Amino acid sequence: MISKKLSLSALLIFSTVANISAQVSDNSIAEAYKGKNGDWKYVEYIFLEKPKADLKKFAQKTRASLIALAALTILSTKVDSIKNMTFDGSAIKFDFQTYSAGALGLISYEYIISYMDASIKHEALVSFLKNWSLHKENVPTSLIPVFDELSELFNASKDKTFSSEDVNAIFEVIQHLIEHEFSNRYESKDKKKDADMLGMFKTITDIGKNLAPSSK
Repeated sequence: MISKKLSLSALLIFSTVANISAQVSDNSIAEAYKGKNGDWKYVEYIFLEKPKADLKKFAQKTRASLIALAALTILSTKVDSIKNMTFDGSAIKFDFQTYSAGALGLISYEYIISYMDASIKHEALVSFLKNWSLHKENVPTSLIPVFDELSELFNASKDKTFSSEDVNAIFEVIQHLIEHEFSNRYESKDKKKDADMLGMFKTITDIGKNLAPSSK
């Protein structure tokens, strides 16, 4: 019974706080990144900083909700047993049901966070491609050809969606390029690995070519 309650509650938490980002227009964001290295900082914001910030906000809200849910569940299992007793902390035993509630809450949290991380990244990529005509004016010129092609393939696709594996592959490419561009700020990363631009761009365009074509 507890398992069912927690599962349903976890879904409720997810649907309630899934939309966590305050909406700021793309034009306003683009204007904020004008200046030195602004083009790469703009890409860094869209693909690294904003998804990370959105996931952090979601994680904080979800963690707080699950903690409250677990506490209420644990308390509810003890109320009947202490209702007619004088309170004695030593009399309250943490049984299997209590541990199960805590473990299930932790599993639910990890699953929801992993799912939301993939969802946030997918939404960031799709939004970027849908608004490519604007973003194109603000990203590094070296990225324009590959995203021109990916955007065209995306718009011509039937479902206009990517698998989680493809999203992760694209984000890894972009993250590597950003780390290479701002090597001083990513000192913990492997600096020996050069940015193989052509190889990385091929990864992205190959993903685009694998999108299911539209039936039109």
